[in-house]
Amino acid sequence: MRAFKLEEFDYVLFSERELPPEDQTTFRLRPITAPENKRLQDLLVQRSNGSGHTLNPGTAQYAALMAGLRGWSNLQDDEGNPVEFEAARGAASPLGKSLTGCPTPESLDKIQPAMTELANAIIDGAEITKDDAKN
Repeated sequence: MRAFKLEEFDYVLFSERELPPEDQTTFRLRPITAPENKRLQDLLVQRSNGSGHTLNPGTAQYAALMAGLRGWSNLQDDEGNPVEFEAARGAASPLGKSLTGCPTPESLDKIQPAMTELANAIIDGAEITKDDAKN
């Protein structure tokens, strides 16, 4: 086992790793901390009054993205125009603290097809960089 690093890292989607580097979108991610991870688990599974457990994967995914997505580069719209990352200021985090630099809902709207993969990378702290993807 290696010690877990809480440093921001670059992430390229699996579907883009075979593309030339100039065609890849790079997402800047931050792994969640141990306390955030525990709150995330609490969000994922909630107890209902006597009726068992309720799974909330969408809520957990959203919380992970709010905590860990810090930006992107080379994201383009259908016409090839650059799409800028919009950061919220002082947004309330579902993981229990105020966040600066987290994505706005409008930013998340622009990356919906990638949200699950990005949330998993944030939760796992998977430091898969462009260089790692080549190996």
